Amino acid sequence: MIKVITIIGGIYMEVIIKPLSPYSSNGYILYEAKARNCFIIDPGEDGKSFVEEVEKNQLHLKGIILTHHHSDHCGGVKEILAMITCDVMIGEKDAKYAHVSINKELLHDETIYLGEEPIQILNTPGHTEGGIVLICEKDQMIFTGDTLFAVEIGRTDLYDGSPIEMKNTMQNIVDQWDDRYTIYPGHDKVSTMKNVRVDNKEFLYAMSL
Repeated sequence: MIKVITIIGGIYMEVIIKPLSPYSSNGYILYEAKARNCFIIDPGEDGKSFVEEVEKNQLHLKGIILTHHHSDHCGGVKEILAMITCDVMIGEKDAKYAHVSINKELLHDETIYLGEEPIQILNTPGHTEGGIVLICEKDQMIFTGDTLFAVEIGRTDLYDGSPIEMKNTMQNIVDQWDDRYTIYPGHDKVSTMKNVRVDNKEFLYAMSL
């Protein structure tokens, strides 16, 4: 059984964080505090537990968003779809690698909505060709997948990874984020951009190139 370790409340949206095994990846349920509409982000390999959490909190599932195509982030999709019908979304350049059925390919700088709340999508290649991050500007939240962690950046040695693209992502996208943003990564602990700029040696190295 996946345990909910904390619920972090924002002004407009709230987040349920679910640490997943066996790869120590993080999955998230992002939901509107009032209307209770939700997205599941990166459901790992245990979809049933996400559905149970949605039902327990009386949420209305509007879709599953995958930050990238690796199985430790999307392996639970089929199990969820066997229980609840909803759209599955991923970055357009990762769609061709996905091992699950995709209903919507997300574009760079596209805005999607959870109820009335906007979420900006940015393509952040490096870990994968079409990895994305999700920015909830009102609450200063960024779901970074495997692009950026608290003290590391995503590995680039897998088949569609690219160290050059990762360097460009760090310099041209990530470094533009304000210190006040909280990052919700695909692995490890939640952090802030202020702490990343102090503690994340891999990010600092990428910035020096």
